[in-house]
Parts: sequence; C-alpha cells; structure tokens
Amino acid sequence: GISENTTYSNISTSGTVSVTLPNSENIFWDNTGGLIGTGTNIDITNVTSDVSIVADSGYGVGVTGGVVGLLEESTIENTTSSADLTLTGQSGVEPVGGLIGESVNNSISTVSSTPTFSLTAENEFATVSVIGGLIGLSEEDTIEDSYSENANIEGSEVLGGLIGETDETTVRNSYSTNTVNGEAELGGLIGVFDGNGAIQASYSEDTT
Repeated sequence: GISENTTYSNISTSGTVSVTLPNSENIFWDNTGGLIGTGTNIDITNVTSDVSIVADSGYGVGVTGGVVGLLEESTIENTTSSADLTLTGQSGVEPVGGLIGESVNNSISTVSSTPTFSLTAENEFATVSVIGGLIGLSEEDTIEDSYSENANIEGSEVLGGLIGETDETTVRNSYSTNTVNGEAELGGLIGVFDGNGAIQASYSEDTT
C-alpha cells in the first residue's frame, strides 16, 4: 500500500506477498515491500521483516524491497530484513533491495539485511539489474552503521553487495559480506557509484 506522514515502530512482519500477472506490455508490477509498497515522509523504527515476496509478471517486475518498495524523504533506523524475494519478469527485474527497492532522500541508520534472492528475467534480452543486498537504487540518501550479509546476488548488471547503484548518496561505517555474480558493473559494496556522493569507513568482504 501507500503510506504518507506516518510512524511505524516495534513491528514484526511475516507471511507471503504473492502476485501473478498476465503477459501484457501494459502491466508492470512494482512498488512492493514486506511492510509498505510506497512510503513518503514516514518514520520506521525497530521493524523486523521476515516475509516472502513472490511476483511473476508477464511484463516486468521492479521497485521491490524486503521492508519498503519505494521510500522517499523518510527516516528508517534499527530495522532488519530477512526477506525471501522470488521475482520473475518477462522483460526484466529492477531495482530490488533486501531492505528497500528504491530509496530517495532518506536518513538510514543501523539497518541490516540477510535476504534470499531468486530473480529471473525470462526474455532473451531482458536483464536482472540494479540489485543490492540492502538497497537496489539509492538517491541522495545518508546511510550509516548498516550492513548486509549472507546473500548470493546474481543477475546481469549493476549489482552491489550493499547497494546496486548510488546517485549523490553518502555511505558511512557500513559493510557487506555478500557474494555478487553477474556480467557487468559489479561491486562488493556498490555496483555503480556516480562519484557525487561519498563512501566513508565502509568495506566489503565478498566474492565478486
């Protein structure tokens, strides 16, 4: 669902979110999370997500996260995800994160993820891209004291152990121990770093 100007605290989520969509170029499944699909100007504190998200779209799947699909202008802290994300899109899958699919202008601290990914793009030229153990796509965020562990991230391109792609994001005191396998633009910590943000006291211990 869509949430604005709301506080979520001391919540545990579990169960399965499942959807199957027909083969149609007009139907693209996105903005899906274990707690919230789309969140704007919200506060998330002390949330644990242990959900399974299963989506099979005849066109594509995007913006999916273990806790939030799309998060904007919000604060999230002391939150963890062990989500199981099984996503199949005929024309592709992107972006996807163990905690947040797409994050824009958020304050993120002391969060973690230990996700399981099974991501498939079925058409010949389709891709699984912009995938991160914690966040798929991060824009203008501040991320501190956070990590992602014990995940195997496989796809086509723009794959990161912590974040798939950043744009003007600052990452501090954070790490990843995930394994990353793909074809191009791979990173143990960040798949694609645009150079306009900052990475401070952060590291990866991965097999890429």
